[in-house]
Amino acid sequence: MAWILCLVGSLLLALQWLALPGPGLLGSASGYGISIHGNWAGAEAVMQEYSGTIQFLDIEGGVWVLTLPSGEHYALFRAPKELLQEGLEVTIQGQIREDMVTVAQVGPVLEVKSFQRQP
Repeated sequence: MAWILCLVGSLLLALQWLALPGPGLLGSASGYGISIHGNWAGAEAVMQEYSGTIQFLDIEGGVWVLTLPSGEHYALFRAPKELLQEGLEVTIQGQIREDMVTVAQVGPVLEVKSFQRQP
């Protein structure tokens, strides 16, 4: 059983290596880490607004997140470089990607469609 865990861990590290940094072969365009996802037919895009602070968390190679005032974290996916600034207060228009997971496991994956800086 332990060898299976070692094999899975090695596979995840290899996949993470392919994804670092930036888009890579499997990675998120939002920064480090990997995103494993599928293209699920019939999935409806539900756009919503999320306001909070951009942060870089040094977890599993690092991940950019939006932290809401409530303390919830959303891992950013397809975030433009202009958005990836520590401490930036923003409102993001995007959708939660329930068909995706990340190695960092900090919270749901938020696919960024657009954003506005807050004063």
